[in-house]
Amino acid sequence: NKLVSHLPKMMFILLPLFALILKLVSYRSKKYYVGHLIYSIHVHSFLFLFGAVLIVLDWILPFFSDWIELFGLVVIFWYIYRSMRNIYRSSRWRTIYKFFLLAFAYSFLMLLSGTIVALATLYTM
Repeated sequence: NKLVSHLPKMMFILLPLFALILKLVSYRSKKYYVGHLIYSIHVHSFLFLFGAVLIVLDWILPFFSDWIELFGLVVIFWYIYRSMRNIYRSSRWRTIYKFFLLAFAYSFLMLLSGTIVALATLYTM
């Protein structure tokens, strides 16, 4: 329970780091860090809202749980790809390349911060 209570704080810390990764991935972009931060807030807001919708759908239709998860992943990947393509005005392949760089770096940060939060939670018990 204590570990789960720390997750929103972890996501709040990761929000500006996601924007920093975006800034590094699209270093040729003339956008300031604040523009990347606004986009980061936008993407995270979509993820949380869509995740809530998926949870409700899973409660209503538990026998379609696997299909709902697959649908959720496809929509999330498509949404982030399309939004990156619209915001940064890159070609398809460059956007896909940036998407995978961003996904790798952000996954690494989530794993690192999750490990730190888990260790800190165990240490304070």
